[in-house]
Amino acid sequence: MEELKQRFLRPCRKLTDQFVIAGAIAFMLSIVGALLTEIAFKHLGLGENAGLPDYLSWTVSYLQFLGIWPLVILVMIVFPANHPMLGRLVLRLRTGNTFARLFLGFLIGFVCNAICVGISVLRHDIALSFVGFDPVPLLIVLGGVFVQSGAEELVSRLYLQQKLLRRYKSPVVAVLLSAIFFAGLHAFNPGITAVSVAQLLVVALLLSVFCLYFDAFGMAAGMHTAWNYTQNIIFGLPNSGLVSEYSIFKIEAAANGPFFDTIFGVEGSVGALGVLVVAIVLTVVYIKARGLKPVDIWADAEAKARLASGEAPAPHTPRHMAK
Repeated sequence: MEELKQRFLRPCRKLTDQFVIAGAIAFMLSIVGALLTEIAFKHLGLGENAGLPDYLSWTVSYLQFLGIWPLVILVMIVFPANHPMLGRLVLRLRTGNTFARLFLGFLIGFVCNAICVGISVLRHDIALSFVGFDPVPLLIVLGGVFVQSGAEELVSRLYLQQKLLRRYKSPVVAVLLSAIFFAGLHAFNPGITAVSVAQLLVVALLLSVFCLYFDAFGMAAGMHTAWNYTQNIIFGLPNSGLVSEYSIFKIEAAANGPFFDTIFGVEGSVGALGVLVVAIVLTVVYIKARGLKPVDIWADAEAKARLASGEAPAPHTPRHMAK
């Protein structure tokens, strides 16, 4: 048994890095964070019957995830073993979690959706009509979508995935388990199907790769935000089974097609699954062409601790930093 542990588990692992424990903590952080936000919003009179304009009402619904941010960050601050995670939140100018990669994530999310919507329109599976374009409300809603999408990435990719990376020697285990957790968060969305579950797993793998090989939490949060925003707010389509009350376009007619599901939206289609698989393949090709390696923040933290204490670096310590 001890030999098996040494083969698959890392010496720097903590007890709470086990998937069952780490997953339960991540889930509780999500639930408690959303609950605290709901309580605060009710106290502020921002409930369902607040009489707000459609764009503000929908923004508030996205902001229900706001409490997750300080809660997860607090857990990272209070427990010293989690401190290396904090650095992954900081946007940089040159390497890793850069502003450029944040916007690249937005672009990838928009393009993937635009392909699916464009084909669906050309096939006459959906018919859209223009409602209106007002930049200020659209930016306000975008902020709300970023809070919601970023909160899911914070819990799934930055917190849970990093804890699993600290436990298992193979990053594949951490990526797969965090993807399963992410898909599980959406298990009770209206209209969930086997195809949509597969799509959630695939998009989670892509987002995990962004964090693992590019050290870019912002890239994952940006794509997730654009994925939701493009469907819900730009085209007025269902996003994970939910339709926005405010959008640039709205659906006039819809039928099931290879790139659209009338209940779950783009996410429930085989075509969207294919587009995401292609995105993963292209990303892997880029990674191999550039010779990028997984970013190991725990090896980095261990090496810094050894240097600070005057010890020699551990032999064969991986020093992966994506450029």
